[in-house]
Amino acid sequence: MTFVPGRVFFERDALKYPLGEKLYRQFTGEGIPVSLAASHKLW
Repeated sequence: MTFVPGRVFFERDALKYPLGEKLYRQFTGEGIPVSLAASHKLW
């Protein structure tokens, strides 16, 4: 059984790195909602 998240949160700075870009493309390509967080504090 494979885990599929219902939503993914990314810090904007994560997209500056190859792994962050790769994961962002993967999740959006799979239709998983992605939210960009302003900081690492989500609540």
